Amino acid sequence: IFICFEELGEETSKLAEDLWLTVVNINTLIDYGSELTCDIPRPNKDSVFTVNFNSNSTQGMIVTHKMICGPIGSLWRRGLVLEASDTYFSYLSPSNLFERVWIIATTYSGGSIGYYSGDINKISEDMQILNPTHFCCSSRILLKFYKQINSSIQKKSSVVAKVVNWALNAKEVQLKKT
Repeated sequence: IFICFEELGEETSKLAEDLWLTVVNINTLIDYGSELTCDIPRPNKDSVFTVNFNSNSTQGMIVTHKMICGPIGSLWRRGLVLEASDTYFSYLSPSNLFERVWIIATTYSGGSIGYYSGDINKISEDMQILNPTHFCCSSRILLKFYKQINSSIQKKSSVVAKVVNWALNAKEVQLKKT
């Protein structure tokens, strides 16, 4: 099912029908939903949010609302408040809970989410295209970036390498002060 925000033209509707695709206009969906009545229980911290599976197991792990909302609340209490202008770069598996927390927090704030192309070797290119404001990653990815940056600096003159090292040291001193 595809949800469309605008009316489809005859040609597009025919193409969707030929491909056996169901296309529903958002207003039709809203009208349908407004006619439904049912009691929806309010979740509490221990109610099931989702069941999470990963590639290492056939058993699902029950994830509660507390397990998702707790980390988000912790970020906010520490002053990391996401805004609608933020863009999150997503590359971890959707079964990764840390990734899901960031996706939910970004969505809640109205921010944008960009997904990597699927080629781990092109992740820095993907980031240059997306220009994210935040990105969660593993140490393996950071080491990959470090090696790429170091390699490109080594190819430059010794003057450039000295300037880069000076700038990095100055930034490190500044970060330690804050």
